[in-house]
Amino acid sequence: CGGGGGGGRGGRGGRGVAAPTMVFDFFGAETVDPNEEIIPVCIERPSSNSRKISATIIIDRPIDAVWSILTDYDNLSEHVTNLVQSRLVASPTGGIRLFQEGAQKIVGFDFSASLTMDMEERSSGPTQRQINFKLVESRFFSVFDGTWDVTTMKGDDTKTRLLYEVLIQPNGPVPVMPLEWRIREDVPTNLRSVKEATLRNSPTPSESAPKALPLLDGTNTPLALDARGKTQTRGEVDANGRVAQTKNGVKANGSNGGGDGGDETAAPKSLDSLTNRAKSASIDWEVGETLGGLLKQRK
Repeated sequence: CGGGGGGGRGGRGGRGVAAPTMVFDFFGAETVDPNEEIIPVCIERPSSNSRKISATIIIDRPIDAVWSILTDYDNLSEHVTNLVQSRLVASPTGGIRLFQEGAQKIVGFDFSASLTMDMEERSSGPTQRQINFKLVESRFFSVFDGTWDVTTMKGDDTKTRLLYEVLIQPNGPVPVMPLEWRIREDVPTNLRSVKEATLRNSPTPSESAPKALPLLDGTNTPLALDARGKTQTRGEVDANGRVAQTKNGVKANGSNGGGDGGDETAAPKSLDSLTNRAKSASIDWEVGETLGGLLKQRK
């Protein structure tokens, strides 16, 4: 177990469990599809009434993207279902104090579990960060202390390893076994929720790249807008403002624009003539009219 979520047998008193899922601890809880990603959970028993639970997940995003989700304390309930609330509260030391409440079900009974924790954010360099949390107040726990460890994968800074580890001890007569079972079931969904929120809020470069917007000029040749909204052609513009399709810089008809039939490329011209023609046109649009239809009528 030790390093958190390897899934095999750990040291003395530990065992690896690949659990189907739900949520609690730092977050909330919900039933999920058993076909979702299986995350091994490691459980150690330091004493008869305490448990140390850990698990790990790999997220295909840089460390900053994962960190922004974990530290969005006031909005965690938007990322994790059945977390009733998550909000920062005043801390007498001026640090980060977090209150969370989640709707839970243990042994068939619904109850509202709430925790107040002090959070400590630490950095071990650009490739590793931690959030250490320590219980301040809870009706159900006398100990609920642990860490989120966020580490860039070695050799690939676009992937992040997220480790969650918590030591729990119930308060008073609350039996440890039901709490162990609840948290063991919850941790994998907890990690998946962070992963899904990270992927959703931090698209890849290809997903966030601006899409070309199709336009039409007088020759029905598609144009596009660049990232700044400026028009760019997919060919060259001749002296009459018409666009000639090119391939590798050579016009498709093999001419160079000078009428001699050579293979030389013509220098691209400005689109000012097209712009001026559009500005000077007085257009009354009717329902059902399109730019393409108007251009056909004007030919």
